[in-house]
Amino acid sequence: MNLSDVTHKNFCVAPWVNLHVSTGEDTRPCCGGNSVVPDTLSSESWNYFEKSNHKLIKIKQELLAGKTPEYCTNCKEERNWYSEFVEQPLVISEVDEFSLRSIDARWNNTCQLSCTYCGPSSSSKWAQLQSQKTVNSDTKSYRISQKNIEKIYQLINNNSIKRVSMLGGEPLLMKENIKLLDVLEKSTNIEIFTNLNVVLKGNQLFEQLVQRPNVQWYVSMETIGKKFEFVRRGADWNRQVSNLEQLMFEIQGTITLQSQYCAYSALNLCELYEFVEQYPKLTINWGGLVTNPRYLNFLNFPKILKQQSLDQMDQCIKRWPERTHGLVVLRQQLIDHMDNVVPDIVEKCINWHQQQETQFFNNQFNFVELWPEYCKI
Repeated sequence: MNLSDVTHKNFCVAPWVNLHVSTGEDTRPCCGGNSVVPDTLSSESWNYFEKSNHKLIKIKQELLAGKTPEYCTNCKEERNWYSEFVEQPLVISEVDEFSLRSIDARWNNTCQLSCTYCGPSSSSKWAQLQSQKTVNSDTKSYRISQKNIEKIYQLINNNSIKRVSMLGGEPLLMKENIKLLDVLEKSTNIEIFTNLNVVLKGNQLFEQLVQRPNVQWYVSMETIGKKFEFVRRGADWNRQVSNLEQLMFEIQGTITLQSQYCAYSALNLCELYEFVEQYPKLTINWGGLVTNPRYLNFLNFPKILKQQSLDQMDQCIKRWPERTHGLVVLRQQLIDHMDNVVPDIVEKCINWHQQQETQFFNNQFNFVELWPEYCKI
């Protein structure tokens, strides 16, 4: 079976070549699918790569037949994206074979920040806050067992890995990533998705990554100044700027700000682009918070606010045409949703923030003071 020759529109090579490892002993073919379908890791057995994993085999069979598996219905990626990380042609003799070429490593939820739209599965700080403030809080461990970590290292040793994506939690704080570098070839493509708001001096992972040739840095950030500190709770804006400048000094390539288009950024686009304008190595990749938490989905907000965001988009596109390609796509999406409004969404957004501020942060943050535009509606 030559997977390189499969041309079905719905075909994706990920279940044959990629491993997504997530907090809580979860393993999947990729990060975009429905997690309820594949089997999970356990301390006793790990059948993801064994022929007993009938659910995974079913996914593969449906993809080969040109069908869209239930697992793939939530996918937002281009289906041929993983093909970049395999040799051509990729020949698989049996449907249940696996040839690891790409890994998405989220070893645990270690993170020093409690970002507003995050939660305990991706932030140990959030887990700590919830355990202190919430009655009957979830005490689930968001950490892969050492036994299974060793199995993953062994798999990497036994395969030709083309691409590794480091996420978290905060990947710069995970010792597992240091050992991961030890078993990867220097030529491996690495993507790191980081908040970057850590002490970089003496950070072993940072010091090793900036010496490697094929590392792409993605920094989570869509606001600046006090607004940045509000969204990335526990972060320091001065440290963020200093760390960005150090990273730009250390590497040859570009740094991508992984920015969410949402209630926080939609009305402050110009100030973000004015900040980015100072640094030729910075680019912006826009994503959208559209499901969770739903109160931040700006596509649900009133038309008068959408028009304000649209005006800012037009200003940015005019001033920085070479930096705003992603904004052009968002602009059309906003226009398409101009008349879609969820009743009382602004009030719900404000109330959600006030509850979060009161319950977890003793009112030390104030959404309505930083974004007064929403109080005028």
